[in-house]
Amino acid sequence: MYPARQALLAGKALARWTGLGDVEARQMARLRRLVERTWREHAAHARWWAEHGLTPGTRLAARADLLALPVITKQHYQALPEAEAIARDYRGVPLLTDLTSGSTGAPTAIRRTYPEDFTMCAYRLGEHFRYGLSWFGLRVTLNSGVAESLDLPGAKRQNPWMKAGLLRRASVNHVKLGPEGVLRRLRELRPQAVGGHAEAIWRLALEVSEADLRGLRVHHLAMGAQTVTPEMRERVRRAFGCPAYNMYGASEFNLLASECPETGLLHLNEEGLIVEVVREGRAARDGEGGEVVATNLAAEAMPFIRYALNDWAVMGPERCPCGRGVRTLRSVQGRVAEFFHFSGGRKVHPFELINPLLRFVGWMKEYRMVQAERDRVEVWFDVMGEAPEDACGQVAAAVGEKAPAGVVVEAMQRAIPPVPERGKNKMFQALGAE
Repeated sequence: MYPARQALLAGKALARWTGLGDVEARQMARLRRLVERTWREHAAHARWWAEHGLTPGTRLAARADLLALPVITKQHYQALPEAEAIARDYRGVPLLTDLTSGSTGAPTAIRRTYPEDFTMCAYRLGEHFRYGLSWFGLRVTLNSGVAESLDLPGAKRQNPWMKAGLLRRASVNHVKLGPEGVLRRLRELRPQAVGGHAEAIWRLALEVSEADLRGLRVHHLAMGAQTVTPEMRERVRRAFGCPAYNMYGASEFNLLASECPETGLLHLNEEGLIVEVVREGRAARDGEGGEVVATNLAAEAMPFIRYALNDWAVMGPERCPCGRGVRTLRSVQGRVAEFFHFSGGRKVHPFELINPLLRFVGWMKEYRMVQAERDRVEVWFDVMGEAPEDACGQVAAAVGEKAPAGVVVEAMQRAIPPVPERGKNKMFQALGAE
């Protein structure tokens, strides 16, 4: 019965993206159903909750009651055997796999059903419609090529309506192609909207002429995956000659918030998620910063209930002045990408060296990549469970295959020191350009 149930949820989510109705009551009703089934079907979650003194009858009437539930982190899921990460009634069901790029330095495998994925994608699509996407417009996403390189299920999936020319989308690997290669590919595709890594779009604005970028005639840009600073947004808007919107997402949730075209605030995804900004154990008020904790109301196969993203955000008004009935964020901090600058002016995108580490998700707990010298990179990593005896050799070899000629890669198994700054833990430390 699960496909029918999930398809119904997907249809409701798509139909309600206008944000009308009693949002909080609807959220809490779905949360209670999700928590009830998670107690019953997901033994690990039930154990985590029981360790904090909770019972299946814990009161969940309003968003404030969420504070009674413990915060779950990537480390909770990393410590589980693969089978235990999936709810019991979804084991054996075909699942999509998504690997986080490890922007926190802790790579994780995320699994969801196809209907769950559709539900989450429907909300993002709705936001693109708000920005002006047409039914026949092509959306291009600039990504790092992780899914394709690892041949993950669904990485090259094309839905039937896409083959008919509706709601088309395509991916472009900006790490592999570089700015000029991306420009050539965009000229071939002629997209109506371009989204993906903010740094990739920003790099196009820095390294490609305005005439070439404006010649693409892109309707709008959707920047995500890294922090979007005002300077980045202004440069990108000027270069492309079109609006550039901030879309705050995460692999576990798809889209958490999207920029309001009228106010610049970020509209929270109140239809599929419950997003909290927690400050000193309480809900942050308008203008206060705090840690982002989110619940995915559509995720039953692999639940994310009060899941910490290790992001720092500033809470906005309870209702956006534009009139849309959703809560808002003023800003999200963290996740600004850099480059590794090697001798001879060689410049390498960090994802190019980091992506090979995702093959070690089963035993690698955390990592950090440090450019110790101009042509020497150290990979620090910590393990969980049983790691291979030659773990250091495997890590060094995997990264070394992608490193430029003459760059030495050394792998070291060690505890990863905490990063004092707020926001995402930096997964790499690069030297500045020569």
